Amino acid sequence: MYLVDAALNAAVDAIAGLADYLSVHTAFSTTGTSEDSGGSYAREATAWNAGASGEATLNGNVDIGVNAITAKYVGYWSAVSAGTFYGMFPIGSAGIKRGYATAVDETFYVEAHGFLAGDIVVFFGDDLPTGITQGTEYTVSTGPATDSFLCDGVTLTDDGNFVVSKLVAETFGSPGTLRVNGTTSKISALGLRV
Repeated sequence: MYLVDAALNAAVDAIAGLADYLSVHTAFSTTGTSEDSGGSYAREATAWNAGASGEATLNGNVDIGVNAITAKYVGYWSAVSAGTFYGMFPIGSAGIKRGYATAVDETFYVEAHGFLAGDIVVFFGDDLPTGITQGTEYTVSTGPATDSFLCDGVTLTDDGNFVVSKLVAETFGSPGTLRVNGTTSKISALGLRV
């Protein structure tokens, strides 16, 4: 199905209208588990810019106090505590990129992905290539090309489609502040255009 940008923008605007608070997580979760808690940690209120080209960015940076943790994901919630969990995005991400993979050459094809050898990437989607697990961290192999790359230790046994993002974890040896970048942190509906 093909969705025009107006439909994708409506989708991200609807999600942004629900996602009023940001949380910090130490691992990927589809339910909001692995959230930091207690001590100096608390979810922070946020606002979103209107959707454009299928994505909505934060309306400015958001600073979240964290405990001594390794922060990997930022989550979206409806409330400052409890509430409804709407999803998460990797820390250090510059947004998601759509792509596909082929088992015959175990290659991931993503136009102008910008990944470098040694980068940590995570894949998401309902049609992932067999051999990839959603939210698992993978390392980009040596010598990525402009529009394709390999991942260390990955054996693909079936083709598939995905969205992929870079993950840059931040380790805090003591309580500190995680700055969520307002320019690069996004709610994206690009995965809906398949």
